[in-house]
Amino acid sequence: MSGRLLTAASPWCSGATQALGEARRAVAGRRSVHVYGQLAADGQAISELAGEGAVFVTSLDEVPDGATVIFPAHGVSAEAHAEAAARELEIIDATCPLVAGVHAEARKFAERGDDLVLIGQADHAAAPGIVGQAPGKTKVVSTPASTATLRVSDPKRVSYLLQPGIPVEDSRPVTAALRSRFPALHAPHPDGFCYAASDRAETIRAVASASDVMLVLGSADSADTRHLSGLARKCGARAHIVGETGDIVPAVLSGTGTIGMAESTSAAPELARQVTEALSGLGPLSVINRRVSTDVVGAPAWRP
Repeated sequence: MSGRLLTAASPWCSGATQALGEARRAVAGRRSVHVYGQLAADGQAISELAGEGAVFVTSLDEVPDGATVIFPAHGVSAEAHAEAAARELEIIDATCPLVAGVHAEARKFAERGDDLVLIGQADHAAAPGIVGQAPGKTKVVSTPASTATLRVSDPKRVSYLLQPGIPVEDSRPVTAALRSRFPALHAPHPDGFCYAASDRAETIRAVASASDVMLVLGSADSADTRHLSGLARKCGARAHIVGETGDIVPAVLSGTGTIGMAESTSAAPELARQVTEALSGLGPLSVINRRVSTDVVGAPAWRP
């Protein structure tokens, strides 16, 4: 076999990568570090941190007084931050700058008396931290239909926010529905939008559209793996889930000139390299990395 291998970028955004780096540096210099909430990283990285002394907790009650606590990339509520400070915990705040920017806008909108609408997913790791900046004043909506039941104090004082971690373009139908109900709706500053999910989706589409078959690396029961496979199929590529190199059988590659490859968040860290080596062993192979990236010109200081 000879041909091309088109690879997509890492599934982890810069905020997640930065937070993981903070956690690794923290455990290297301390006997134990408590990670509050969900750290966005692959299973191997989490296991390695645990082996080096990191303790993963879901409540600050599990953190001893005076201990070290890490707030992960998706951030925490204002109440959790205040509690940790009051107990004199050593705080390592690894909140993504973009998430921190949304937190700041939530507080600003709430302080001027607005009701807030967060466009996103209530079960997403970033949602509680955003809602927790203005508890009681923030509601989460994910679809145009869900906007119909919103109740606000003043229809002229409603602001919306976009949850980092979802494609920006997915929010447009919801935004339109909000504007139809609340014509005076106040929007967040667009320079603060997180484009990581949008860029990742566009990268997958670009790779899949140019490929005969798309190898999606990761667990078959992972929601992210299924999502990437669905994107690839919509672009006309045959999608094949690869949990290990043995999953690549000759029938999968039959009649292919260009192979696409994308990692899901459930993929083992070394799997991409192993698959590339396995394909290279079948004949001459050119490897091309493709990445769609959005750059915001004149971005505010809190952007990375």
